[in-house]
Amino acid sequence: MKRLAVLVMLVGFLIVGASQLMAQATRCASIEQVTAFLAAQYQEELIARGTGPDGQELLTFVHPEGKTWTIVVTGPDGRACMVASGVGWTTLERTPAGSET
Repeated sequence: MKRLAVLVMLVGFLIVGASQLMAQATRCASIEQVTAFLAAQYQEELIARGTGPDGQELLTFVHPEGKTWTIVVTGPDGRACMVASGVGWTTLERTPAGSET
């Protein structure tokens, strides 16, 4: 799970840079509004979060059965933007650090 969280955060931070260029194409609102929208429209729940160096937060929302997923980035100003979404989320099994793969 830790490796998955790190991977999700890395992807998210790459998306954050691109999201500034795509600001007009992204859907942004307060985190409360975004969370309510994802719950109502897609039944997605928050499963992971990470904090970036500038106070931005990367949030990963996923449908309980993995049908859909959404990556949301919040800024220090409280604005939350949905920057990526898709279908077919799979949670990988965690491999403990130091074990052979």
